[in-house]
Amino acid sequence: MILRELRIKSRPRKVPNIIEVVQMPPPHSWFKINIDGSAFDTLGLSGCSRMFRTYHDFVCGCFSIPLGIGYAFETELATVIHAINFAWKYGWKRLWLENDSIYVVSILLSHSVKVSFYRDQLGLRSWGTLLICISS
Repeated sequence: MILRELRIKSRPRKVPNIIEVVQMPPPHSWFKINIDGSAFDTLGLSGCSRMFRTYHDFVCGCFSIPLGIGYAFETELATVIHAINFAWKYGWKRLWLENDSIYVVSILLSHSVKVSFYRDQLGLRSWGTLLICISS
C-alpha cells in the first residue's frame, strides 16, 4: 500500500507453502516449556525467555532475562539450562522442551558431557549435573 502511494512498482514473491501448526498441551502431569534465546549479531547482547504450561494448558510461569554478551548458540543453550534449573527448583521433573535450535536439541539427546564452547558466566549448575537431571 505504501509502495503504491509512492508509485513504486513491486514484484511480490511467490508465497511459500503454509503449514498449519497446532499448539498442543503436554501429557498429563507434564510441564511444557516454550524456550527461545536470541543474540544481536554474531557476538552481541543476548537474552532469553521461557513460558511454562501445565497439561491443562495453563500458563504457570513466564519470564525474560538478559544474558549479557554471547553467541546465538550459547544463548539458546543458556536458555535451556535456565529453564531446566527453574523447573527443577520447583519440582517439575517431567518436562517437554520446545526449542527452535536443532543443534541444542541434538546435544541434549546425545547426553554429551563435552560442551567446551559454553562459558558458565551465568552461575548455573554445571552441564554434567544438568545432564544427570534430564536423564533421571
